[in-house]
Amino acid sequence: MDAWEEELPVEEAVSDYREFFAGYTAVTAEIEELIRSYVHDRAVNGIFLESFRVRFGALLWMVGERFG
Repeated sequence: MDAWEEELPVEEAVSDYREFFAGYTAVTAEIEELIRSYVHDRAVNGIFLESFRVRFGALLWMVGERFG
C-alpha cells in the first residue's frame, strides 16, 4: 500500500472535488455548496489536507497460439 498527503488552498480543493464529481453527476448549486462546506469545515488556516491510500497492482497474462 502507498500513502501520501497533499495540502491545497481551499479554492483549489473545491475545484478538484467539483471536477471529480462532474464525472458522475451534474454539479448543481446545491452540490457545489456541499463540496464547499465539506472543504471549509476541514481546512485549517485556509489549507485543506487530503490523504490518499492506494494499492497498485498489475494483471499479466500470456496469449498463446490458440488465442491468436
